[in-house]
This record gives sequence, structure tokens and C-alpha cells, in this order.
Amino acid sequence: MTSLPFPNITEPATDDSPLGILHELVRQFDSTTPSLPHTSAALLPRPSINPEQSILGAKPDVSQQILSPTTVQDMPQSEDKRPPLRRRPYVYFASKLVHAPLWRDYKIANLGHFDVVSTWHDDLDVIRKDNDDEAACLLGWKQNIVDVGRATHLVAMGAREDRLNGTLVEIGMAMRRGIPILLTGSYPWGTWRFLHGVMQFPDIVAVLEHLKGTRA
Repeated sequence: MTSLPFPNITEPATDDSPLGILHELVRQFDSTTPSLPHTSAALLPRPSINPEQSILGAKPDVSQQILSPTTVQDMPQSEDKRPPLRRRPYVYFASKLVHAPLWRDYKIANLGHFDVVSTWHDDLDVIRKDNDDEAACLLGWKQNIVDVGRATHLVAMGAREDRLNGTLVEIGMAMRRGIPILLTGSYPWGTWRFLHGVMQFPDIVAVLEHLKGTRA
């Protein structure tokens, strides 16, 4: 196969052929544009760029830092000036079974200042069960544990002649959960009554007044 001769574009064309017109356009462009030395593109001067800055004005790896969970935690957070949500206290009443009617009346009356979450005083059949009924006792204590866990305050009442057992256990559970304990009655509560979070009141009326002005 015979190849066609390729025109020599290095020789200027003087005719009106397409190649001649192209040479004329190149000549006009060269006459209006300052000539640059024939230098390799790799050696041409580059714009001065701070390697620590990107076009966004931040460090090049800032996007990875933002996506990092550790960096998100370390970023300054805007202060939340909204008032905290407040709710009425959830009260657990602890005492001897003999005081169950009192707590039940408070719960039924729904004084509007707090919600009663203890339930042991509601079921008279359970209250009348003998202490040797293992199934009934376990059922009752499982419910008491759940109720104490829902409470924001525990109110314990005892008379001087009382022999408290379950009440002290419930107080211990409340202490373990950091729930404020409000004591009333003439019962000798012991030295733990001075612990942080334990308060004593002269009577149940004073306890209710305290709860009235308290928000959990």
C-alpha cells in the first residue's frame, strides 16, 4: 500500500488553501501574544500555595477530622440555654403494712403535686398474706424493686415502737440508686440519717409540703 504524503506544516503556505489560512491565524496570534521561552511544563513556575491551607482555607485533612467521632466530641458545642424539663416527683412510700391505708388514700386523692409509684399498699389481699407464703412474698418484692426503680423520691415513715424490716431494705435500694430519702416519724433511724441525700421531717405534712415545691 502506498501512503499519501503528509503536508509539511513547518513551511509557511502562501496560498489560500486551508493550511495557508491556519498559518496566517497562528502568525497573527503570535504577533499579539508575548512569547515565552520553550520550557518544560514541569519547570514552569507554580503559584505560591501554603501547603497547610486548602482552597477552602482549612487544612487538607479537615474533612477526615470532621468525620472522626473523636474530633466530633472534641468540637466546641453551643451552649444549650433552654430550661431543663421538669416533672412532678414520683414517690415511693415505705413503712409498715399497718400504714397502707394512709398511702392508698394519698394515691387515690391524687393531690396533684406528685405521683405515687409504690403499689404494695394497693392490694389488700397481698397485704393480708402470711409472711411464710414464699410465692406471695417473692411476687411482692419483685414488684417493690420495680417500683423503687421508677421513683424519684422515697418517703419512709416509722414509729418509735416499729420494728422495721422491709422499709429498711427499700431505703437501701433507694440509696443505691441515688434517690432522695425523706424520713418522718419518731423511729430511731440511726446514724445513716446524716448521709447526703437523706432528709428528716417532723411529720408527714412537712414531707408533703416539701414534695409540693419539688420538681424531679
